[in-house]
Amino acid sequence: MSQHSDDPDGNVSLWMSNYHSYQDSTSQSGFTRGYSDQASTIFPVEYYKDSFYLWILTSVTIVGFLGNTVSIVTIVRLHPVTSSSLCIIFLALADTLSLLSKTAYMQLSFHNVNIGHSGCKIFPYLMNTLPMIANWIIVVMTTERFVATWYPLWIYKISTLRTTSMVTFGIVMFFLAINSVHLILFEQVSDSRSRYYCLPHQDFKHFIVKIWFWTEGSFAVILPCISLIALNSLIVIGARKSCQPGSVQKRKQQVQLTAMLVTVSAMFILLTIPGVIFSIVIGKWHYYASPDLKNASTTVRILSDLNHSINFFLYFLTGRRFRRHLFLANLESQRPRRAQSV
Repeated sequence: MSQHSDDPDGNVSLWMSNYHSYQDSTSQSGFTRGYSDQASTIFPVEYYKDSFYLWILTSVTIVGFLGNTVSIVTIVRLHPVTSSSLCIIFLALADTLSLLSKTAYMQLSFHNVNIGHSGCKIFPYLMNTLPMIANWIIVVMTTERFVATWYPLWIYKISTLRTTSMVTFGIVMFFLAINSVHLILFEQVSDSRSRYYCLPHQDFKHFIVKIWFWTEGSFAVILPCISLIALNSLIVIGARKSCQPGSVQKRKQQVQLTAMLVTVSAMFILLTIPGVIFSIVIGKWHYYASPDLKNASTTVRILSDLNHSINFFLYFLTGRRFRRHLFLANLESQRPRRAQSV
């Protein structure tokens, strides 16, 4: 099949290979099994490499699922629920769904499960849309902290639960709409060994390489990275100059919240930039041109996955109020057990 040729452009888009799409829709998603004669000759090595990545991804997903669940429960118990708290809840949901959808597809692909054309359309759609939503929720959180730092008198007027919900809803609908192109692009194909792959249809190759490559990359990582770098820089500058109104306790809470959310966005930048550089530099290279490319791709994929699983630990390390409520919730859960034992 033409999709399985050794054409250098056959890998189509390394944006997606690094950010939950074509990594799951080209030879990477099939873990190189039967992808080409060249790939099959190194199958034992590639098999163990991809088995290792799948083990890492599954572990990251389990940790992320547990951490995000605890984050949601802890934030819900905080009173009052603020716009920042709501953003954290939305982010945890998007991160969890992103990890679950990717791991589910990787497991199905690795075990060569026939998911049909519908599965090959839905999985790439979800694996592109959910990370984009999560990334832009981080931008919303950081924007809210920028307003709180530079315009503290405005924050209570414009940063409301209603506004945050409407902005998040707009982000979700926008990316659901723009990524609907994946429902058209993908199909399931099989090789002579009856191994199944989800690949872009050959008729859309020009569109994917020349247009969608940069469109998807811009929305997924380039624009969020640029926005977060600019916003974080302004927040740091503003924090040094500002003297926020209100009580000392309120100012301390705002400072702690800003530190917590800025840490999340800064970690996003650190984990994302390697993938951005990797995609830009070698976007036109053959995926199998060098074993080092495979190793580098695996590394940036792991970094990208970590983005969706480590926020709980960042909240715990930087959020004093978060830690306090987490400990209180743990103590309250142990009281009934102690009472029963008595």
